Amino acid sequence: MNTTTVANVIETLYIKEIGQIIAATGNNESRHPFMAYMVIGAGIEFLGKVLAQPQRNNWSASGYSRPDFQNAVEQLDGLRRYKDIWEILYISLRCGLLHSSRPGNNLVLGDIGCPENIVGPKSYCLCLASFYSAFECACRDVLSREDLASVLSEPFFYTWQTSH
Repeated sequence: MNTTTVANVIETLYIKEIGQIIAATGNNESRHPFMAYMVIGAGIEFLGKVLAQPQRNNWSASGYSRPDFQNAVEQLDGLRRYKDIWEILYISLRCGLLHSSRPGNNLVLGDIGCPENIVGPKSYCLCLASFYSAFECACRDVLSREDLASVLSEPFFYTWQTSH
């Protein structure tokens, strides 16, 4: 049985594997942009949960999705640039994609080469490359925080690996 720590989840899933998912194919398109947005949306909430663990000490506490997402956007390097649209991101990206596999009407999900900007009243277009870069920066911010060292090193889940 293998132990996966919180830091392993951030380093492996949220930095390495999402980076591989969006790696450009050569024509300014990512391999799986929709999947990357789904995982990043969940990842922002996860980073917020990591920030809250020293006080909350309960990974399964319900009712914290929205504040965890908001706190991650407002407190972490990289994501702060989205603080004015955190609610659009929460409702349209995190909730829209994870609950119904469809972003909200006020969010356009662009691929690597699209511009990131406001496209209408209370509407925003994300660029996958810029958004992932901001998210990766937030992940590295969490990993570098000494006040989170005990949370980052705690066993998060276990896996069983069979030998080949």
